[in-house]
Amino acid sequence: VGVRGWTVTTGVWVRGILKDGYGVDIDKISWVLAGDEHVEEYQYPPNVVSAPEGSDLAKMLVEGDIAAGIGVGQTDSEDVKPLIPDARNAAVQYFKDKGVYPINHTVVVKDELLAANPWLAEELFNIFKAAKASYITKLDDEQIFNLAAGGFISEEENEQDYIPPKLGMPFAAIAQNAVMITASRDFSDGRYSVRGQTLYDLDHGGYMVGGQVTVGLEEAFDIEVGLTMLGGDEESRLYTMRDFSHLSLALKYSF
Repeated sequence: VGVRGWTVTTGVWVRGILKDGYGVDIDKISWVLAGDEHVEEYQYPPNVVSAPEGSDLAKMLVEGDIAAGIGVGQTDSEDVKPLIPDARNAAVQYFKDKGVYPINHTVVVKDELLAANPWLAEELFNIFKAAKASYITKLDDEQIFNLAAGGFISEEENEQDYIPPKLGMPFAAIAQNAVMITASRDFSDGRYSVRGQTLYDLDHGGYMVGGQVTVGLEEAFDIEVGLTMLGGDEESRLYTMRDFSHLSLALKYSF
């Protein structure tokens, strides 16, 4: 079975799914690598070999050099078929059964850097959050739908315009017609600030209400208390996200 690299994320996920979901003994398979490796110093198991440099998985599969491949992509050959029938709905069911979303990339920070720079983790998060927001503004409605759905909806749910609710979803994917109101006010020359926002689903009666109170302390420190609540009619996606309601407390440092 061909795969781009032994430590490449997609191959790791698929091997785990084949083993745990379908009972495949992956140790009895000869794995053929035909691409770059994420962890070059990793010591391969004895059943892993490398294809000649420049090998193409799709071509190897079509020509019969390998019996199957992971991450092969589209080919013009009628002899190449998905290994798992009805693969998309099988993926949906696996997600619903396991509750696991196959993550491909993570951002990690060394403990010593966080100890020396306590602000670093939040700053990195905010940078990626701002980049995501900028990206989403460039998408059309269909792209937003696909992004929010994450690919883990069945064909039937797709026809019903179903989107599984989750944190980080753009509002356009939560409610088609909604009213959003935000307000803020500073007091005592900005030492105290109050912010509030509400989103109301005009079609299904769901709502999201949030508020934050920030108090400026000395030496550039702020303390912020926030409350976010979601609810409404059961037909609203905001209602299905009610478990995300939360109270937050944050200590912030400006530099």
